[in-house]
Amino acid sequence: MILHSIIPAEKVFEDYLWRDSNNSAKQNANIEVYYLGQRVEVSPLTNGEYVINRLISTSPKAFLDPRFKPGTIIKATLPKK
Repeated sequence: MILHSIIPAEKVFEDYLWRDSNNSAKQNANIEVYYLGQRVEVSPLTNGEYVINRLISTSPKAFLDPRFKPGTIIKATLPKK
């Protein structure tokens, strides 16, 4: 089956357990947060640090800003639920 969608595969299959190189199941731990006024998808590291995976924006100017490039490590505090 081929799924044609504008929705990222990570969202479509977010409840699915992905397999890593050791063939052990791991849960996708990506979080969407606002950083410097832009929405970004990050993965947690340690001590309030996160690595940017993806910028979610419709502004071309935001994509030209090096502060939002994938792989950038940022410090952020997430709001309490």
